[in-house]
Amino acid sequence: MDLTSKSKEFECIAPINEAIFIFKQQRYIPGSVNMLLTLRRNDPSFYLDSASSTIKYKIVVLEAIFYLKRHVLSPDVLAYHQKILAGSNKLQYPMRQSLTGAFAIARGPQTHLSEVLFRNKLPKFCVLTFVSSESFLGKQTTNSFNFQDFNVSSIQFSIDRDKTVYSHLDFNCSQQLCLMGYHTLSNALPSQESEHGISRSDYLNGSFAVCIPLMPNNHESLPHYNKKAV
Repeated sequence: MDLTSKSKEFECIAPINEAIFIFKQQRYIPGSVNMLLTLRRNDPSFYLDSASSTIKYKIVVLEAIFYLKRHVLSPDVLAYHQKILAGSNKLQYPMRQSLTGAFAIARGPQTHLSEVLFRNKLPKFCVLTFVSSESFLGKQTTNSFNFQDFNVSSIQFSIDRDKTVYSHLDFNCSQQLCLMGYHTLSNALPSQESEHGISRSDYLNGSFAVCIPLMPNNHESLPHYNKKAV
């Protein structure tokens, strides 16, 4: 890549990781609030790709800048906020939490039943994908975000072992028969007019995943097949 060849200095920009929930909600943070951000980097073998397995590359951070957008509020709004904080009330912020879990599946034809993924409160969506063990653990010659289908034939979600709520999805990826799985990606979009940017060819070449809404009443674009009885 010409951007980084011969150890050239380069720049990049990205939003704060979704694990910091305060940056993923719509309400403003008032002034004079002290915040401490701690950023931890993964091992370079996880986020760097190279054809060489003998030369160990690394990235040296020369400067890190945190950009924060500032808003000028109406004096009436500021006065209202001060009135709220003067009493016993507190400012409340809704949080959208993203949890990531992993489980290992042995090679070869088999049926794998995962452990219970969620207890008590269900999330709005559940995204399932597959990646090789060496990519997951981090290897310089592999892409940690290369999500493949691994010839999966079917995927099934159930709540309290109720198979009548979410039917299984069938796949024949070797024949490119995976439309129902590809269509589930639209479940995570905010509206039917939005696009996720993953083409049909990309889906089977590093972007394989299924996205199942676990709270269908809150999602208008829920496909009918998610309600079909098995």
